[in-house]
Amino acid sequence: MAGLETVALFSQIVSVGSKAFGEHQESKTAAEMAAYNAAVSRQAAETTAKAGEIELYRARKKAAAVLGAQRAGYAKAGVRTNFGTPLEVMAESAGELELDALMTEFNYKTQQNQYLAQAAMDDYAAKQHRILSYLRPVTTLLSEAPNFATKLNSIKSPGGYGKSGLNTTQRLAQKDAYYANNPGRR
Repeated sequence: MAGLETVALFSQIVSVGSKAFGEHQESKTAAEMAAYNAAVSRQAAETTAKAGEIELYRARKKAAAVLGAQRAGYAKAGVRTNFGTPLEVMAESAGELELDALMTEFNYKTQQNQYLAQAAMDDYAAKQHRILSYLRPVTTLLSEAPNFATKLNSIKSPGGYGKSGLNTTQRLAQKDAYYANNPGRR
């Protein structure tokens, strides 16, 4: 019977080892995926920043063209633009156009910051998965250690339970009975 018990113990050890290795690989792969996602998010943030710079340039170039056309229109009409209502209109137009440009810049920077925040979260997840790639297998092995010890003990001893052939509960009951019959021995 000990031969079958040995085979069963060996089978259990292989099974738990495979499970621990699988958990290690699973966490390692999750860490690699999170690191990749962080890199993609950083790249998206960089692309968004460049696109924002281009859009800001376009908005300011458009503003300059609108203001130039406004000045040309006033000049063609013979209106002096260095004081009064035409100056106020041009200043208001310039302010609105700059506000549009700044809003464009803000929107792109906000999107860039969202990508960077996602990258930071992915970096954190990658770190946690790397830690878990070692903790999960160790936890599995430690949780199965008592089962291994019990099976190993049953293989080594007659009757399957330690040296006396009794399991722990039976040995404790035997000990309690001994002390009950011999009160002075405690």
